[in-house]
Amino acid sequence: MRDPTWLAIPGRAILALLALLPAGCVSPAQQAAMDRGRCAGFGFAEGSDAFAGCMMNLSQQRDAEEAADDRAFMQRQAIENQARQDRANRR
Repeated sequence: MRDPTWLAIPGRAILALLALLPAGCVSPAQQAAMDRGRCAGFGFAEGSDAFAGCMMNLSQQRDAEEAADDRAFMQRQAIENQARQDRANRR
């Protein structure tokens, strides 16, 4: 007989993917416009070295956050896979 908690795993994976959708719904052009607005809001003049640095920092922060999210997802998957394997081995 199957463990009922096993059935919840696909549901959790779907919810995790749905949580990522809003972040993925912004086009690169929209993201660049939002970044320009943020940097301008900080007082940097478009075309200046400081503005370019601000844009680069925002991009690097976003890249680092995405990499951290990917690592966390992979770690959760590994933990769930190990738990599934442990349950199968106990049968």
